[in-house]
Amino acid sequence: MYLKRLELHGYKTFAARTQFEFDAGITAIVGPNGSGKSNVADALRWVMGEQRYTALRAKRSEDMIFGGSQDRTRLGMADVSLTLDNSSGWLPIEYAEVTVQRRAFPSGENQYYLNGSRVRRRDIVELLAKGRVSSNTYTIIAQGAVDASLSMRPEQRRSIFEEAAGIAIHQAKSDQSLAKLEDTRNNILRVNDIVNEIAPRLERLSKQAQRAEEYQKLARELEKLLETWYGYQWRRTQEQSQLAQSKEEKRQEALADHKRQLEETSRQIDQLRKRQAELRGDLGRWHSKSGLLHARLEELQRDLAVKRERHRLLVQRRDEIQQEVSPLAVSRETRSERIAELEVERERLAEEREGREGEGQRVRREMAELEDEHRRLEAELAASQDSAFELATGLAERRNLLSQLRERKDDLSNESREHEEVIGDLCSQLESVTEQISTLQRERDAISASLEELKAEEANKEAAAQSSVDRQSQLRARLEEMRQQLSNLETRNELLSKARRELTDYSRGVKTVLSRKGEVPGIIATVAELLEVPPDLDGAVEAALDRLVQAVVTETWEDACSALEILRGADGGRATLLPLDSLRISSPDHVPSGEGVVGLASELVGIREGLDPVLQALLGNTLVVEDLGTARRLHQDHDGLQFATLAGELLSHGGFVEGGSGESGSVLLAHERERRQLPGQIEALRTDWDALKQQTEEEEKLHHRLLNEIATFRDECTELEEAGKVKDEEIGALRLRDERASQEIEWHRIAVRRLEDEIASLVEKAGAIEREIETAEGQEREMADSMDSLQERLTSLDLAPLQEKLAGLRTAIAVLDRSKESQETALEGHRSSLEQLESQLAAKESRIAELAGEGEELEGVFTAVTAQIEELSGQVGALSGLIAPAEEELVGLEKQQRRLEKEEAKGARRSQEYEATYSKSVLNRQRREDELRNLQERIEADLETVAMSTESPRQLPLDIDARLKSLPEVTDIPRGLSAKIKGLRRRLRQVGPVDPETVVEYEQVVERHGFLVGQVEDLEKAGRSLRKVVAELDRLMEDKFLETFNKVAVEFEAYFPRLFNGGRGKLSLTDPENPLQSGVEILAQPPGRRHRSVAMLSGGERALTGVALTFAILKACSTPFCLLDEVDSRLDEVNIGRFRQALQELAERTQVIVITHNRGTVEIADAIYGVTMGRDSASRVLSLRLEEVEARAS
Repeated sequence: MYLKRLELHGYKTFAARTQFEFDAGITAIVGPNGSGKSNVADALRWVMGEQRYTALRAKRSEDMIFGGSQDRTRLGMADVSLTLDNSSGWLPIEYAEVTVQRRAFPSGENQYYLNGSRVRRRDIVELLAKGRVSSNTYTIIAQGAVDASLSMRPEQRRSIFEEAAGIAIHQAKSDQSLAKLEDTRNNILRVNDIVNEIAPRLERLSKQAQRAEEYQKLARELEKLLETWYGYQWRRTQEQSQLAQSKEEKRQEALADHKRQLEETSRQIDQLRKRQAELRGDLGRWHSKSGLLHARLEELQRDLAVKRERHRLLVQRRDEIQQEVSPLAVSRETRSERIAELEVERERLAEEREGREGEGQRVRREMAELEDEHRRLEAELAASQDSAFELATGLAERRNLLSQLRERKDDLSNESREHEEVIGDLCSQLESVTEQISTLQRERDAISASLEELKAEEANKEAAAQSSVDRQSQLRARLEEMRQQLSNLETRNELLSKARRELTDYSRGVKTVLSRKGEVPGIIATVAELLEVPPDLDGAVEAALDRLVQAVVTETWEDACSALEILRGADGGRATLLPLDSLRISSPDHVPSGEGVVGLASELVGIREGLDPVLQALLGNTLVVEDLGTARRLHQDHDGLQFATLAGELLSHGGFVEGGSGESGSVLLAHERERRQLPGQIEALRTDWDALKQQTEEEEKLHHRLLNEIATFRDECTELEEAGKVKDEEIGALRLRDERASQEIEWHRIAVRRLEDEIASLVEKAGAIEREIETAEGQEREMADSMDSLQERLTSLDLAPLQEKLAGLRTAIAVLDRSKESQETALEGHRSSLEQLESQLAAKESRIAELAGEGEELEGVFTAVTAQIEELSGQVGALSGLIAPAEEELVGLEKQQRRLEKEEAKGARRSQEYEATYSKSVLNRQRREDELRNLQERIEADLETVAMSTESPRQLPLDIDARLKSLPEVTDIPRGLSAKIKGLRRRLRQVGPVDPETVVEYEQVVERHGFLVGQVEDLEKAGRSLRKVVAELDRLMEDKFLETFNKVAVEFEAYFPRLFNGGRGKLSLTDPENPLQSGVEILAQPPGRRHRSVAMLSGGERALTGVALTFAILKACSTPFCLLDEVDSRLDEVNIGRFRQALQELAERTQVIVITHNRGTVEIADAIYGVTMGRDSASRVLSLRLEEVEARAS
């Protein structure tokens, strides 16, 4: 036993965890269509590593997971485990039991496990392949695979034997070796192209290096002469500037003295204005207070007059109210008498209503007894009516059912007659189809003979065009390779451009600043964009700059501050800013040289024109060395320098060492350099591609001319092949019609027998229903008599007299109630009027008392107001005595202010004269400074141009302040100095501009040329080794293929006559001289027939031939276990016996699992699993072992 257990959970229709236990012998899996039987085969194939979803009857990985239904939710994972018995060691692994597990998730992820440990799919596939088990071999034979193997062309059928031979692993290794060999060949071509490209540059670089040395010599001589010339001009211009500054300072001091005198006069004027303001404030307050007193005095006088008028009106109103009291007292007495009369009438009405109510209660009791009897009779009548309705409904249903049964019987009789007519038509068709097949077969044989003759002539013509095809293939391969290179370069260029636009490599702060660059016009770019760093210096420059490689360069300090405001306002992160006008530039006094020293970083790295101060500020004090040992040695004697190694280590001037591994900012420098170089590379490759494309098109034209010469033969062959295919299709269609007609005849006969049985059953059911209808009709008549009796008793009950008497009593009581309500309303109205009259009398008496009190209060107020008027008149007189002296003092102060203001105006005119004199001195000083600045710019431009021509073009500009201090002190210009300078400049122009790094570049190119030549030799050696490996693998695959083919051929010849009960079958190679490319042909000779190809066999013969081939492969290859999915579906009862016998023999050495519908196959199984589909669309399994059944039976 090799396959012990298969466990499924969530795989396709197996929603619940389902386990299949397998023993030696034959295990059958049965069940109706659509129950999920074949999903067991898919699960086994899937867990063994199958990746082709077409083989798994799916489209994507998600289809492997149970998708859910209305009664059951979908699952989130598919899990299948396969347990193998390895006690015999048939698998090369040190475990007695091996469990392979695969899981799939909705995301498309797949996980593989081996004995619980996570592994790769490749590990599982290789392990099973070594045990001759694989999802691609004959371990699992799916539905239709047997017939498909017969429908293949011989070349396609070869793959079946390759799988059986187990050479897939060797084929994969061969394909990998061929791919490596092709890559090696392409690499050799590329390296040779590079070597041929480099060779012409060597001679050109040699000449350029000689010119560079001459140019540097002239530039150094010119620099010395310019220092002498500008030393004289600089000292003279400085003295003139200092003299102008001294004059400006003296005139500035005189202007300051005059301004102090003028400020004293202004101070005195301010004091006078302050005193005037105080006096005006006092006068304002006094006048305001006097106005308030006058206003209050007038207000009191007006109030006194108003209160006197108020007193008069109060006395008048009191007299009027006293006259209104007498009529109200008379009305109160009249209302009291009417109220007493209404109370007597109300008592009489209450006594009369009480008598009427007693008589009504007696009548209602008599009426309630009659109503109870009436309701009882109505309930009995309703119950009888319900029962009668139920009887009528049941009777109608039975009559309707009887009618349906009679109609159904007629329909079935008609259908049976139609089946009999169809059977007769089909028998006639069978005879016609057999005759047509014989005629078409003779025509097909004639077409095949003609086609063979034409193909022989066509082969001769095609040989002439084959060489052209080979040349085209080579050109297209080169064209495709070049197109791929061009596509890669363009894609890379686009990626780099996109990364630069989206600032992918930069920090969040830098992205924020650059994305809002339009808000700050002074932003130039980042340091990484501006620098031009050679590839071998990436590590050193990256170590020296660190985070400064992402620093943003701005024109001014204000631009940098604006960028920082943006970062703070948007919470955009942090960024480093380098304003050009604030950079502090310094250069070392002495740059060491010698062994291990590469050079000063600022001289080795380039930068965009006009931004040299940035380079000098960043790398001016950084020395690039080869290793950390050199840095340590030089650091002890050069305190002002920091040292960066080519490996990316940094030794700071303070002694700190930084290094290690990991990602860094060097990717920015590499990306920027690559982005600048890619356009040129793309353009050059496009030119080569166009030339090669033209050559390919010319070869294609030649090939088309050759093809036209053989077009006639191809057309004739195609016509004959199409005619042959048409005949084959017609023959196949007729055979299919023959088979289908036979099946239809049998089906119609079965249908006739089924219809006859159903008609007999309907007749029996109709008799039973007729008897039920007679019984129900009798019950319906009895129920009608009972309901008539109840209706008569109900009619005899008369409630009308009592109802009329009760209605009259209710009307009388209602009239009395209405009269009583009218009396109550009138009584309530008279009582309300009485209360109102008493309230009015009390209010008027109270108002008379209030008016008397108010009159007394007004008389006391008259006295108090008169006293206040006299007091206010005295205060007004006192204020008039303070206002007059203050107004006299204010007039004197105004005269003194006017005198001081005249003096101030005279001093202001003199101040303007002082300022004009001072401005002239300032302008003179500024002109001198401008002359000094212009001279500095000329010195900087001339000396920098000369210095840059002798050093690397990537060097930062010189530190001009240090350069000016180092100029010699010259009092007189040497004779002929100007002529010498002009002569040297003319000679430099004649030599022309040169690249000072030409010598270094020449050495690098020589070194690279030698390296590439060595690479070519290594690649050719690797190619020879790969060709040897491929040849060895081809020999091994050929041996295994022939060995397996011969074994299968022998077994096929044995199985064929057993399954056919005679006849002969044979396997042969279409090209025995070339086994690795040869197809496999199947020849079959059923009993009593001549040899023919499988395409000409009937459906049953094809099924038996396919089974014979399947069993031959399984026996020859000795697979540990196999699963057969409905391979017996097309075998009839006669042939299934021989199939069973062969299957039992196979099960003696191979564990067999068979999915089948065939009862004969199930009978020989040792264990049976039944698969059904539940209402929740999930598969369920029931197992049965025959030995257990036999044990229970015994």
